[in-house]
Amino acid sequence: MTTLPVNEYPTHLKPSFSKIICHSDGYFRLRFPQPWFDMYGADIPAVCNLQMPNGITSTVGITKIGQEAYLEDNWRNFCHSHTVEIGDTLFFSHHGGPHLKILRFKWNGCMPDSDIIGTGHAPGLTGIRRNYPSGGESDDSEPAEGLSGNRGSYPSDTESEYGDPDAFTCVLIASNFERGLILPTIWWKTHIEDKDSIEEFTFWVDDYPWTMFVTIEAENVWISSGWETFARANELSVGTVCRFDLLPWPAKTFHVTFSR
Repeated sequence: MTTLPVNEYPTHLKPSFSKIICHSDGYFRLRFPQPWFDMYGADIPAVCNLQMPNGITSTVGITKIGQEAYLEDNWRNFCHSHTVEIGDTLFFSHHGGPHLKILRFKWNGCMPDSDIIGTGHAPGLTGIRRNYPSGGESDDSEPAEGLSGNRGSYPSDTESEYGDPDAFTCVLIASNFERGLILPTIWWKTHIEDKDSIEEFTFWVDDYPWTMFVTIEAENVWISSGWETFARANELSVGTVCRFDLLPWPAKTFHVTFSR
């Protein structure tokens, strides 16, 4: 297999990385995984743009301490503006130049609607990348990279924490087209009366009904039949935002809308 030289990977081939906010130190600065930054981060300028799925963009400065790199200047304001909390998992993907896109998931694997709905720009800053001597102050108690346990097993699951409590929203990822759609467990247990025995429900798109079959195994609720046909017919793809509104009548029916 041919390996590209360091820093010559096309943007669309660069892997993403994740950070879990484990404690309050993560509100002040966030360390890039050093192997990722060494291989893929050299062309990120001193001030980068962090964009949420709703289009809101914040400018955050990068600080280098020896071989380590941190999101630091204005990072605290970013966390405050987006109500980042301990236990949140952030996924970062580099889209060339100063542009980094972020997906944020709560401890239960759900994405807040506030990260998806609305557009705008958060306050930014101007500044330069600061460089400190190798061996300078470094905080290795930063959040860990990656995910552990079942907490983030299904990052496409999202929950409506704001706005309509009878709705939830998800951003489709590649695994949704390989293994199916996992429904947010906490939302399901809260809003579905016969949550432990339901097997069939309906998605309404425009004026057309789609029958779905659900399977409940342990703590997972997933669509076991009907999803593949539904996704193909509605031309769903990675990155499509799906909103599911539970209707009061008829029973077990969702109105589904898309944002691409």
